[in-house]
Amino acid sequence: MTLDVNKLNVYLMAAFYFLAGIYHFYNPFFYLKITPLWLGNIEFLVAISGFIEIILAIALLSGQTRKISSWLIMIMLVVFFVLIHVPMVIDYYERGDSFLWLAILRLPIQPLLIWWAWKVRSVRKI
Repeated sequence: MTLDVNKLNVYLMAAFYFLAGIYHFYNPFFYLKITPLWLGNIEFLVAISGFIEIILAIALLSGQTRKISSWLIMIMLVVFFVLIHVPMVIDYYERGDSFLWLAILRLPIQPLLIWWAWKVRSVRKI
């Protein structure tokens, strides 16, 4: 029996986003404290983003929806990077927050997640 890396990647990514989506409902405070207030109605945004992550995770499991799900995940990650991660670094820097290093450390993770979604989008069968 050989390890199918493509299959493993799809299942890992689906599990990752499914669990991340569930976590939006299990511990919304985690997301509420990093969502910029200027976006407005942040409780709704946290809930809808969790719901979207769950739906996209499930869609990754079907060959018919994997490609669009991967593209939507990439778009979501770019939006999160621009609207949440970069402003978080700026805010932490301006406030002298001791967790600035953690916010900076998170920045290169986004391109890695985008690359992962790019790789998964072309998996035909699992």
